Amino acid sequence: MRREHNEEGLLGLAFHPDYRTNGQFFVFYSVTPRGSVVSRFRVSKDDPDRADRDSEEKLIQWSKPYGNHNGGCLRFGPDGHLYISVGDGGLGRDPHGNAQSLEMPLGKILRIDVDHKDTGKNYAVPKDNPFAERGGNVRGEIWAYGLRNVWRCSFDRKTGTLWAADVGQDRHEEIDVIVRGGNYGWNIREGKHPLDPYAERSAVGAFIEPVLDYPRVEGKSVTGGLVYRGRRLPELVGAYLYADFISGNVWALRCDGKTVTANPKVARTSLLISAFGEDAAGEAYFTAFDGFVYRFRAPAEKARPAPAFPRTLTETGLFASVKDHVPAPGLIPYTVNVPLWSDGAAKDRFLVLPEKGKVVFKERDQWEFPVGTVFVKTFLLNTDLDKPEVMRRLETRLLVHNPRGWEGYTYLWNEEQDEANLLADWPLTRTFDVKSANGPVKREWYFPSRSDCQACHTQSGGSVLGWNTRQLNRVHEYGKVKDNQLRVFERLGLFSGPMPKPAGGLEAFPDWQAKAAPVATLARAYLDANCAMCHSPGGRGHAGGASMDLRFHLTLTEAFPGKKDWLTPGDPGVRSS
Repeated sequence: MRREHNEEGLLGLAFHPDYRTNGQFFVFYSVTPRGSVVSRFRVSKDDPDRADRDSEEKLIQWSKPYGNHNGGCLRFGPDGHLYISVGDGGLGRDPHGNAQSLEMPLGKILRIDVDHKDTGKNYAVPKDNPFAERGGNVRGEIWAYGLRNVWRCSFDRKTGTLWAADVGQDRHEEIDVIVRGGNYGWNIREGKHPLDPYAERSAVGAFIEPVLDYPRVEGKSVTGGLVYRGRRLPELVGAYLYADFISGNVWALRCDGKTVTANPKVARTSLLISAFGEDAAGEAYFTAFDGFVYRFRAPAEKARPAPAFPRTLTETGLFASVKDHVPAPGLIPYTVNVPLWSDGAAKDRFLVLPEKGKVVFKERDQWEFPVGTVFVKTFLLNTDLDKPEVMRRLETRLLVHNPRGWEGYTYLWNEEQDEANLLADWPLTRTFDVKSANGPVKREWYFPSRSDCQACHTQSGGSVLGWNTRQLNRVHEYGKVKDNQLRVFERLGLFSGPMPKPAGGLEAFPDWQAKAAPVATLARAYLDANCAMCHSPGGRGHAGGASMDLRFHLTLTEAFPGKKDWLTPGDPGVRSS
């Protein structure tokens, strides 16, 4: 099995419908040279709970140009045949046009008969496959095509309908009902929309429309689920459950023919949800990159409904004066050595802990915060380039640690600058006028949705960005007093125990504003602060195929595995600072 790229490895597993009697199961995995294999295995004759490694029989194999977009879902249909989802071969926009080619298995759902064999094959092509009799170089195994990277498909155990979730390129994620011979439009269309609205070919072709597509403000990588047919959750019976890998949201889609009748968001998590499954009774489960298996809570087990979140910044009680932006008692101001990129905006930052709440200090790792912690960050835009003191408050973001995990909320400041109102779970872009010596300049500002917040505040990155020893080990000005923040936090009793050494003996990022450190050190610190939350083991950038690891302590060879040609002897960045 090959796993060089982050989307490679063991990607699919399915048990034969007659597994109890024949002991056969099937796996989808990556191989070298770059490609994918579907193989049949059998259980050991001596132990029915163990696989016989030597029993492998390779059924079908194909090569592919890149490491990502492998697909990998295996499902037996009601007809007893094996359905295989295969990605388009990788890179962006399907540069080789694989998904639309009937001569390639890439970008398809294949259908094979594993109980019979055609001449020269370890499987048979079912005679009723749509292209089985086409001849020439057409692949008879193809059941449906024009797909980018179906990440999980499933059959409705009641109706036999095949549902699939196809991961989008830049703008839309889609849910499809797969039909015999269907062309789902990739790489001419993305969801229901032309991939390139200016290209002549964008309007060509008769494509199967997705049942639903959603824009990337709701999430950035769909995870296919299943139609719920269990008994524990009667309100979800008949709904197609699916999730988004990046936002952690879960929906329950209902469809009447081709019309979506309902698509409520039934769960909001901070999890990297990777797959769904069901047991013999039809009860639903899902897995995440934290290594756990989750189930949905029955109505009788539901916790007391949470009160509505405050609709205005005043209602939060976080400010003694919202108009004057004066924090309430208990809010602790702070600054960081390396600010996160924020399109030129300035920031005011505060922390508030619950009563008796303590922070677990870590010298190198991410700190741990109690439930009830709130981080408050206000973004300000300079509206007169000749007067840097002239600032307009744009938004105040809250990062709240509740029993469900960490969630982000955005409050938009009004024109009068005396109140900020909670943004619905949808992003917003506004344009502001900025004075300059050459006349007014238009500045756009993007106000993020709650799903956008989840994209950066990742579980692998500790959810909280900026609160670690390297970032906070610096002097902060508290009114007329200047002191090291770590020393102040310890005196205030924020930590659950003493720091292992005085602040002067702990490491610190260089001050980004001073630019006094070597360029390599500044660059590594900036990448750690702004990128490592995704580009690190378990992060969304890693899971999405970018294998670089941008944590500060790594050497360049560790940060960019397999890229030795990038490095030169004596490069000051080869060893971390």
